[in-house]
Amino acid sequence: MKPAKSIILPATGTLLVACVAISPGMEAAEVYWDGGNGVGLWSTNTNWAGDSLPGVLDSAVIGKNALGSNPATATHDAGTSSVTNLTIGQGFGGPGTGTLNVSGGTLNTVGLTMGQYDGSVGTLNVNGGTVNLTATQNNFIGNTGTASINVSDGFLVGASQARLWMGSGGTASLNISGGRVGTAAGTSYGVTLYMNQGGTANLTIDGSVGAMNFDTVRINGSAGTTTINMNADADGISTLYAAAIQTQGAGTQNLNIDLTNYNVSNGTSITLFDSDFAVISTNINNVFDSININGGTGTINVTAQGSGSIVTLDNIVVPEPSSLALMALGGLAMARRRR
Repeated sequence: MKPAKSIILPATGTLLVACVAISPGMEAAEVYWDGGNGVGLWSTNTNWAGDSLPGVLDSAVIGKNALGSNPATATHDAGTSSVTNLTIGQGFGGPGTGTLNVSGGTLNTVGLTMGQYDGSVGTLNVNGGTVNLTATQNNFIGNTGTASINVSDGFLVGASQARLWMGSGGTASLNISGGRVGTAAGTSYGVTLYMNQGGTANLTIDGSVGAMNFDTVRINGSAGTTTINMNADADGISTLYAAAIQTQGAGTQNLNIDLTNYNVSNGTSITLFDSDFAVISTNINNVFDSININGGTGTINVTAQGSGSIVTLDNIVVPEPSSLALMALGGLAMARRRR
């Protein structure tokens, strides 16, 4: 059984967020996507039910079963939009499938729900612009359904305790190949990432281009499965930075590292995790149930650094492509001899 780690987070400054006062008698109105315009832009009012754009007091829904367009695909490409809640893929009595592409502008939302209810599928692609989670609250990704967040450029940022609950009884994936996740500034902490809340959570870091600054990363929060995939490009793997990295709960944690595309001339060591205020167990096997290194070899080390620690992959060796080819031919020859 893996030991739980108790973390006390430091004060990290003051975040100023524009707030709207809502009286007790007011409720957020649900505005769902119907794709009436056919072009697919968020900013076109005829794409929304009632031909009215969702506003700061509204809950925007993309891909709602039995209402509007299902499946639905919307694109936010310019300007600033603000809503109380954003739901992508929602089902009542049947699945809803929704996709939101953010290629420009800024989309502010107090709450985010994706893949809500069994069979529903929600996809958020951030390849430009900014998605900003403005409040300290839980945001459910894979809320008994299936959800995927893909960040290749732009920003997915938020308040320090804007919590992404990944795999809340469903399946959730966060794939980072570029852009910045957590906070827009590299010197502060942003979104909190809670992986596996009773379901399945996958975090994939592709290459060395993306940047991450989380507040807390909880690798496992409940019974279920968490898998972290770290795939190197020629220059390495982006480091997962956080104020605190912890494990908690009785689930299963897996770490997969792929060195196939790494150029060892860039160094024989890669920093995988960097936690400022939490000491990661010096025995990495207390954190992960399985660790797989593909396309090369290396040794994982945990080193204390101030109040926290860093995890590095050291002594990296990546076979030359010609060596891999010879190994493959050798295996083929052995297989033929056995026949």
